[in-house]
Amino acid sequence: MDTGDGQPAGRPGADEARRELRALAAAAAGGDTAAFAQLEDRLRPALRRLFVERSGGKRADLADDLAQRSLVGLWGALKAGRYDPARAQITTFAYAIAQKVWLQHLRAAGRRDAAMERYTRLIGAPSEAPGFDREHAALLDAVRRALDTPGELPDLTDDERWLLRSWALGESDRTLAAKLGIAASNVNVRKQRAYAKVRAYLERLGFGGG
Repeated sequence: MDTGDGQPAGRPGADEARRELRALAAAAAGGDTAAFAQLEDRLRPALRRLFVERSGGKRADLADDLAQRSLVGLWGALKAGRYDPARAQITTFAYAIAQKVWLQHLRAAGRRDAAMERYTRLIGAPSEAPGFDREHAALLDAVRRALDTPGELPDLTDDERWLLRSWALGESDRTLAAKLGIAASNVNVRKQRAYAKVRAYLERLGFGGG
């Protein structure tokens, strides 16, 4: 395993590197921000490499963001006393946090993908169509603006905006009906009314009828 300074365990200097990291972790756990800054510098390259590999080597920006989130999580864990050096090396602990960050990213990406699919259904655009990303990106952005920015589409009420956003994020009509205290059939009626406003908005922007 990488010790965090680019030296695999077992090579000359690895034990010394582990001792240094252990000392930095202990100091950081006591609130020493300078020690954590050094620890961060030592761990960041390995965490970034981990996320570059996880993302197929195509998302350096994502790797940077997830590495930073992992380090923020590590800092919080150290301050909260959740790291026990007797149970794991600090590098192992940092990788465990990074794994959680990666899983959170995948779950969030899954929710975004589901929302994207529902947005495309809302506007009547087939997401699998050739050239979809290029041809419909602006249209999808317009839909998001309509749902996320109250002043963008004044005709759409806050309740309708909430209803469409919740549906796009995967809520079923039955679940929405329970939250609203109405029949599921009424949820669909309200959705269709809101859809009509969004489609009229898109027409005004020159997108046609979806």
